[in-house]
Amino acid sequence: NASLAYAGFDNKYLYGLTEPTNTKQIEYGLKLTPNWLDGFVNIAFFNLKQDNAMTPSLVNGAPAWTPVSVQKANGIEVQARASVFKHLTFDVSYTYLDKTDGDDEVRTVMTPKHMASGWVSYNFADLGLSGLTLGAGVRYIGSSVGHYVNEQVPDVTLWDAAVSYVFDKHWRIQGTITNIADKEYVQAADYGTAYYGEGRVARATLTYAWFEYSFKRSITFNRPAPPILHRTVERIHKHHFSNVLAMYELNGIRMVRNDRTILSIDHLEIPTHELTLILGHN
Repeated sequence: NASLAYAGFDNKYLYGLTEPTNTKQIEYGLKLTPNWLDGFVNIAFFNLKQDNAMTPSLVNGAPAWTPVSVQKANGIEVQARASVFKHLTFDVSYTYLDKTDGDDEVRTVMTPKHMASGWVSYNFADLGLSGLTLGAGVRYIGSSVGHYVNEQVPDVTLWDAAVSYVFDKHWRIQGTITNIADKEYVQAADYGTAYYGEGRVARATLTYAWFEYSFKRSITFNRPAPPILHRTVERIHKHHFSNVLAMYELNGIRMVRNDRTILSIDHLEIPTHELTLILGHN
């Protein structure tokens, strides 16, 4: 893609289009779902190389974005989720990013090498409030550098929280607070300019969903269904097929893993020539 930036021409700088940015990326990873863990672990490795990538610089003493001959990024991402108790879930993630500019591989400015987060959430189904979920977590942003020697931005740790309530299959309300302690911190710095991070912010969102999608590993029908349905229900959003002459109604569908209900479906209707999934709550 072409970008707008300062480009040199006869020792004068004009604001215009630069050469397109060419990207080559290799990414590979694995997902672990051991039997003893009610959750998963994802590990991904990536290698990225860009020609004519944009990077901050100074042009005639003014900040600008200009292309660099080559920009490289190598790293690893780790994500894990585990339900330790019945309604208590832990999420953790970590990212290591080694990003450099130019053939001499100078560290890219305003880019932390280490980032991590942890989150715990609890659903109050045991108290008869299956729609209510509370969560809290921590974010870690590693140190970064600017072009000047003294531009060393320290790492920072921030705390967040959230609450959500699902009224039914359509309506959901959620409230979040980020940077609960209202911590003042510098997020990045470059060429003598410090960019402060966001202070405490409270947000509320009300969501209405018209439809929902899901996938099933195995289901049990309370009346016969077409064979093609059994073959395609593994991973399906909406599936059209012929030779369906009636309306099928299926209730009480559950997906079970290690004797634990992962997903339940309140109701499934199959009208002629169309398959529609309507999900219940976990």
